Amino acid sequence: MALIKCPECGKEVSDKAAACPNCGHPIAKETNNGNTLSSIPEPRVYAPQEKKAKKPLRKGDKVLISIIAAACVLIVIGVFIAVSGGSDNASVSPKGNDTQKVTTKEGTIAKEEEPTGKEYISEDQISQLFSSPKDLKGKYVKLTGKIFTTPETKDNVTALQIHHNTTDYSQNFIVKIENPTATYNDGDYVIVDGKIKGTYKGTNLMGASLEVPLIEADTVEVSTYMDIVVPTKNEVSYNAPIDQNGVVVSLDKIQFADTETRIYITVTNNSDSKFYIYDYSAKVTQGTQQYETDSASQSIFEGDYPRISDDILPGVTSSGIIVFPPFDDSTDFQLHLEGHSDDFNLDFNPYVFNCTLKQ
Repeated sequence: MALIKCPECGKEVSDKAAACPNCGHPIAKETNNGNTLSSIPEPRVYAPQEKKAKKPLRKGDKVLISIIAAACVLIVIGVFIAVSGGSDNASVSPKGNDTQKVTTKEGTIAKEEEPTGKEYISEDQISQLFSSPKDLKGKYVKLTGKIFTTPETKDNVTALQIHHNTTDYSQNFIVKIENPTATYNDGDYVIVDGKIKGTYKGTNLMGASLEVPLIEADTVEVSTYMDIVVPTKNEVSYNAPIDQNGVVVSLDKIQFADTETRIYITVTNNSDSKFYIYDYSAKVTQGTQQYETDSASQSIFEGDYPRISDDILPGVTSSGIIVFPPFDDSTDFQLHLEGHSDDFNLDFNPYVFNCTLKQ
């Protein structure tokens, strides 16, 4: 083994090394008879980095993860026009009364208007839509989801990229809608009703090829996180205020969903002191079971639910939603809330609400 100088950085390196350990430049190799072979490019080699301890995820980390996830599925439409025709090379002009004009590579031809009857796929076929969209081409579908990139518009046609599964950012699809009556934004939750046009093939920001369903929408309705992701299956309204020292805490209503329970609270401070109340310390008891607030709920970050102010000044009213894990919506329970004045000069007992569900 002999030491030679790297032609790139000048550092000494073994003539048998595949690449310079300092700069990564490939080193020429010799044959048995001494003739030099053209060196083959090798990946740069870097000194190993010291491993760092993992830190718990913060809200910002979760946002970053969602951005990375979006990059993996975000299709670079850029060529917005490819959306007009799906996976074939045709673009359909706006719908007419009797016929449509279809522009292909061979020219423009007339096409008879499609029949008015609509055949919708069933809920059981949704997974098939994402695995093999072409098999359902020509049928109709109603889908919900979240727009995850800035919509593109050209010639009165808007293209949207949407996650159907908003929990793990999967089952994405592309929607085109002509002359939309609403304005759409990145992050909007929507309800799509339209025709399955087949498969759109594209690449994501990482350069990987993706094939996703393409929907030609009749309507795209802007909705809310609550209605799309955690819809209410049962709601009970209350008018149950409790007044202590001029601080009135009122239970307004309860909404039960499959993955969470939402309790709506209003606090009005009619006293002369600042009042402190912490919704994260609220508790629900139902029979022998006790429930704490769901601090890990996705709704805290995605739902943008209103929160009760921690410190409420005299004469101020604050309302918010306290999120609990799902619990039985047919059994009575108690809600416990605690608060105090800023100088503890007022005595407060816990605010306890006896919630009757059998109505």
